[in-house]
Amino acid sequence: MSTDFTKKGGFFKLEAHKDDPSYYAILPHDIVRLCNDIQDAMALFNEDSKKSKLARAALGCFDRFLGCIMYIWRISQHEKEIKAVAPTEVGQMVGLRGAEILIDFESLLFHSRSSLDRVAFFTAKQIHNQDCDKYTKLANVLVNFQKKDSRALRLIEIINAAKPVFEGILFDDCNGKKSLRSHLIHKSTAAENARSLFTLHCINPGKRIAFDSIIGDCAIFKTSEILGQGLAFVTLNTLSLYLGLNRTLIFDDFELRWRTSMVDYRNYLSERPNADKFTIFNTNPSGCSLSPVQLNPEIRNRAY
Repeated sequence: MSTDFTKKGGFFKLEAHKDDPSYYAILPHDIVRLCNDIQDAMALFNEDSKKSKLARAALGCFDRFLGCIMYIWRISQHEKEIKAVAPTEVGQMVGLRGAEILIDFESLLFHSRSSLDRVAFFTAKQIHNQDCDKYTKLANVLVNFQKKDSRALRLIEIINAAKPVFEGILFDDCNGKKSLRSHLIHKSTAAENARSLFTLHCINPGKRIAFDSIIGDCAIFKTSEILGQGLAFVTLNTLSLYLGLNRTLIFDDFELRWRTSMVDYRNYLSERPNADKFTIFNTNPSGCSLSPVQLNPEIRNRAY
């Protein structure tokens, strides 16, 4: 076979290979199947000249969503790297700044907001011909169509169900407090907003506790996990509705296969006499800072 791929009139052998991307590993099997069904539906729409434009718009939503899942998968890999350097002697502690993780987390927040805004533009403008490219305004647009389009009513229900996942993280909360995403993209960095960074303790032979990094009011790994579930719930259900699959799944169906074992120490703060004493790591312009905290003994149940 000729290897001159510019040769006029040549015949070449083409091999096609389809496989799930590595970051699909964090998605439940049923959701991977839904992703594949959505891709098949987009392909069918694209073969119809009247629907090909809609297929390209749907692909834009799908690609934005997959970009977010890729970042969450990267963050899940960072967790493995962190746990790999955990101390092995009882009483030892390791503190990690995790600069690359902070950057990936920032990127996840930025892409997540963009992904949801792309869903809004797809649904409002490219389905209902209404000018809207902001996710926070999408439900108000859909209200005008809910009586004659059951898909609009169902999507309003989905948006409302997912609202607690995104509020305060990607969007300002109901009291007007700026979201973490807004603060990071306009005023500061994740490192500047770190209340604590990654801290690992060896509490027993072969048993360790890994504390999540707290950025603003958010624990990085836990926030990434719940964002993945929320983004999949909104985006894939939207595409399923408007690409003719006509089925939606409930929020719990989108729970990721990756479940972080990093601990948010704030959930275990205690003033009890029998509280366990731990140290939390952070950085400052002079180097690092160590802060003592008292935690409920139940924290030991989170050891791995």
